[in-house]
Amino acid sequence: MEEERQVDALGRDKLMDTSSTEEFVRVYSKSQHRIMRFIQCLVPKYSEAEDVLQETSAILWRKWPEFQRDKDFVKWACGIARLEVFRMLRQNKKSGQYLNEDVLNQVAEAALSEAVETDRFAAGEAALKNCIQELAQTEKRVLTLRYQYDKTIVEIAEECNRPKSSIHDLLAKIRARLMRCVRRRLET
Repeated sequence: MEEERQVDALGRDKLMDTSSTEEFVRVYSKSQHRIMRFIQCLVPKYSEAEDVLQETSAILWRKWPEFQRDKDFVKWACGIARLEVFRMLRQNKKSGQYLNEDVLNQVAEAALSEAVETDRFAAGEAALKNCIQELAQTEKRVLTLRYQYDKTIVEIAEECNRPKSSIHDLLAKIRARLMRCVRRRLET
């Protein structure tokens, strides 16, 4: 197993295996834009938000071995980013450009909630795409005509040479099946 040296917060050498490094890069790359959006909710100047993100990234990297893999990475990262924002604000207190810490805490809570909801939305969207792939070709075609091309039930019935009532019933069955499928995928 390949290993690379890393220095911890106390300056001690630690060994980190390559698979853990690659895992961090994958997880961080996937989440970086959400972490930045969270920071931007608290820091209005883009250049300062970038500085906070850079500092946060370095801390995340140092603390990666401590991260519990069964926890939400974005939530963990945003918690560290929040601390970095407050550190920066205390250093720049004399500028007076920012809200007080109580107000910023409220904004941070709302921003964190949005960041976590974004993950749930992405998971739901991925589940729906997978569930649609499981549909029969005819069902996919009817779904595409209705929702991608915004065709009416009458137009779909004419295009498919089927009675209007059968298209209506088919769409209801497809929606119900997709809802069950998405719920099942999100529960696992």
